[in-house]
Amino acid sequence: MLSMPWHELEKISWQDLYSASPLGTLVTSLLIVSCSAVLYVGFQLWRTRSKKRGILFEWFLGFLRAVDQWVVLCGSLWVGTRVRAPGRRHVVMLVTFILVAVGGVLAPWPLCLYVLSFGLLNVFIIFRHWSHDEDEVKNEASPENKKIKIQGDLSIEMLGACAFVLVHSTTGFAKIQAARHGFQIPPDAGPFTFARYAFVEFLKELPLVNYSDLFSDDLDLLKLSNVAPTLYAAKWAVLVFRGAVGLICK
Repeated sequence: MLSMPWHELEKISWQDLYSASPLGTLVTSLLIVSCSAVLYVGFQLWRTRSKKRGILFEWFLGFLRAVDQWVVLCGSLWVGTRVRAPGRRHVVMLVTFILVAVGGVLAPWPLCLYVLSFGLLNVFIIFRHWSHDEDEVKNEASPENKKIKIQGDLSIEMLGACAFVLVHSTTGFAKIQAARHGFQIPPDAGPFTFARYAFVEFLKELPLVNYSDLFSDDLDLLKLSNVAPTLYAAKWAVLVFRGAVGLICK
């Protein structure tokens, strides 16, 4: 028959509240949950009782939609997705991304990072244009009835943009390493080092692979990459790459 563990209660002291003890962790967790509940209730009251603020919130959403449309309308001019014919559109987009990648290699530090960041901005523009155009394609809109009058869809352009996320990001990693030694890499690292590292980061978006680090100390097979960012410039670059991959995968 089970009995109450009174001897455990005798071990508890007020000092446990200020350490990583079970009691301190319990109290802290309950405090966080309580604060979250209060904030949620306050937000709901703010939404339902204040029409003026509700109008302001709707205006802000409308402003974001207008900015999104402006980015697509203007950005499609230089990334090539405004070209009407699919064949020429593919060529213009490919040439644009290649020029940005080559510019990122040739540009001096730190100008190269701005050039490569411009390439990632182009990826975002194509992603947003594809999202707008996909809705029109589903509604079977003719090219003349689209906001940007193009033939076909932007699926090929979207795949190309996803591929150049890898190109621009790995080039940026290599430039950071060359200028700052921002990554910890093996002394005999080859030309595929950062491509392999980026591929591993991409795989982390997949189910189960994202949790492989839990057992990587026990299984050498799960140590998928021997590259690690050390400086803040490298860590921010990896963060931007993960954000771009998350945008694509989600």
